[in-house]
Amino acid sequence: IRDRFQHSLSSSKKQILNNIHLRFFEGKPLEIVKYNTPLDDQESSLQLNLFAQETLILSSFLSLYGGLNLILTRGWIPSPNSEAKNEINWLNLSPRFGFILPLSKNKRTALKLSGARYFFTLPLYLLTSGNPNALGGIAYVWQDRNGDRQYEEGEAGALIRREGPFFSEIDPDLKRPYADELTLSFVHTFGSDWTFTLAGFLRETRRLIETLNIGVPLTSYRSLEFFDIGDDRIPATHDDLAFTVYNQEPKTLGNDFFLLTNPDSEKRISRYRGLDLTLVKKNSSRFSFFLSLTATEAIGTTSPGNSEWENDDGLAGSLYDNPNASINAKGRLRFDRAYTGRIGFALRLPFGFESACLIKYYDGQPFARKIIIQGFNQGPFYIQAHPRGIARYEYNMTVDVRLEKTLSLGKTSLRIILDGFNIFNQRLATEENEWTGPEFLLRFATEIQSPRVFRLGLCYEF
Repeated sequence: IRDRFQHSLSSSKKQILNNIHLRFFEGKPLEIVKYNTPLDDQESSLQLNLFAQETLILSSFLSLYGGLNLILTRGWIPSPNSEAKNEINWLNLSPRFGFILPLSKNKRTALKLSGARYFFTLPLYLLTSGNPNALGGIAYVWQDRNGDRQYEEGEAGALIRREGPFFSEIDPDLKRPYADELTLSFVHTFGSDWTFTLAGFLRETRRLIETLNIGVPLTSYRSLEFFDIGDDRIPATHDDLAFTVYNQEPKTLGNDFFLLTNPDSEKRISRYRGLDLTLVKKNSSRFSFFLSLTATEAIGTTSPGNSEWENDDGLAGSLYDNPNASINAKGRLRFDRAYTGRIGFALRLPFGFESACLIKYYDGQPFARKIIIQGFNQGPFYIQAHPRGIARYEYNMTVDVRLEKTLSLGKTSLRIILDGFNIFNQRLATEENEWTGPEFLLRFATEIQSPRVFRLGLCYEF
């Protein structure tokens, strides 16, 4: 039986110069956003975990175990000056089970099965929804009549929308997301040093949290057909696409109000599955080695965009805020690397030196081409041309090394460590141009791997 108590607190102060952001599109004035700063908001949470597990061994052969994890979570706004009633209270029971079945008398070969339900930890940013000290902005059309690209009083035109957690509230029946995981593995030990494992896993995540724009429901949009002439910008060629997009009714502009809830919780399921092969040599004083090969598929429905702040099912984004956000929203998730491989070894050298090397390969992360839609009442926006995963960034590969020497100083010792990261100075892309146009096919890198770095370290042990 184990228990764990955790308290979390976040605090932020926001101040926007003149409380105004100016937004441009293709170099021309587009919108004025007026904010409500200065702000000082706080969020706090307590979490208590009580875990109990029992293991049963039958005739020194089959091992069974089962456990339960009780999770009590309370989140609130601690500011004494706040009148907000924002609270999130969750009480959940998480079961887990498993067994180990030896397939040989010497127990060097075994089959292992395990299953569990894992509940999400409460992210404190969820508590900003409806907090009177949260950031809120009101966007207007920018009518830059004199063309000086500087905002002046009277240049704010028609109201377009409201944005930010200030214009939101928390569903009193908000439920905690969870993931069910099942793992099956085959393990075989060769001699006393080598272990081979082949494992497969399946994980399904449900009751994901998103905001729902209840101030501007889906009935506030009118559907239109949109034709994209593709990256070559030539109509009637192979890369042309057709979409149904949605224009917001003018009378609903600026009515945005968001409910933090579990929309479409019965149908929206993220699925992770994969295979993991490992070969490990250990328990040797001179040489150790490991090989890891992984194939993974992670599919879910997330907000538009390719970054870790958008294509992630654990974040509350814009997926249900308007119907255009759901176009090609289902696909491979941000951290799906498809195929990965790692080889590592450590070797004891003469004269008391030790060395290690790690070689890593990762498939590129999935992304989608973005198409900008103009001329709609709500202003320009983008849609995804295809589901994420049809295109991927460039693969990544690095080689890292370590050289270490230990000097004995009586009853103490001094370790001198030299680490080298990405020693071949690979410059592979970690992000690429994602916007529709002839440049998209050129795969221009917008971010690349970190350059070659060497680090010298000293460790004194006593």
